[in-house]
Amino acid sequence: MRRRRGVRHFKFRFLDLWIRFGKIISKVCWCFNSAATLYESERFSTNMDIYELHKKINIVLDEEVRSYSANGRIRGGLGSMNVTLQSVPNDGWTNEGQIPQLLFDKSDPTVISSPNATTLIKFYSSLDPDGKGNFRTYLVIHLRKDSSYASIGYLIFFVLYRIGETVGALKQARRGLLGDTVYGYSNVLGVFSMIISREYLETDSKTYEDIKLVLQGDSEYKFWLEQKINLALLKHLERDLEDVNPEVNTDRDKVIELWGKKFSSVEVPQMIKSSVCRQISE
Repeated sequence: MRRRRGVRHFKFRFLDLWIRFGKIISKVCWCFNSAATLYESERFSTNMDIYELHKKINIVLDEEVRSYSANGRIRGGLGSMNVTLQSVPNDGWTNEGQIPQLLFDKSDPTVISSPNATTLIKFYSSLDPDGKGNFRTYLVIHLRKDSSYASIGYLIFFVLYRIGETVGALKQARRGLLGDTVYGYSNVLGVFSMIISREYLETDSKTYEDIKLVLQGDSEYKFWLEQKINLALLKHLERDLEDVNPEVNTDRDKVIELWGKKFSSVEVPQMIKSSVCRQISE
């Protein structure tokens, strides 16, 4: 009898432990299910955010498509942009014997505009870092032949230029639009040519060198882009040398040369150099 009661007691304890174990497993499964549900909810929310982002961008791009259909390549226009494909001063007219002017007299970043581009740039500035990344990615992937927005690549490029993605946008435009049948790549080069004509000092020399590399070997008509880039680099050089006085430098060099002929000390010539440089900087 004792053995049978002990066996029965053991069975009840085993059953009790099994029930407790089942409860623990149930709680663990509930936690996993809750985490999975939360993850799916967040993922769905993120996807919805991206969907909403793309939808808002498309609203603007669709309006630009409509603008381009009314003011497009056949008229020399660029949709809603306030400039045309004619990107040199005086509409390209030059008197005989004069060097053609390719850049405007003043570098001014306020001249070129588009209401649709302004809307996209404002929208971009309202986004958080992740949203801005998605914004840039979405615009870049539409710089390709099979995009429904290939014909308005000029506006996409202009917006990417305004938000600091010039080189990457140009690389993608050449890779994705070159050889298209709707003048997408040509229009990109056309608007970029106008940008340089009007805003040549807004792009730094290093970026210009990167752009030259991107355009190497490109047989597409480029609206004098290479020549404009070279002139823009010249304008940067001229600006860097504005405070240099050639007469002061010449006199300094003569003094140092005469000192070297008469005396052997190198300390005084070095002091002359330092003094002149300090006076120039002041």
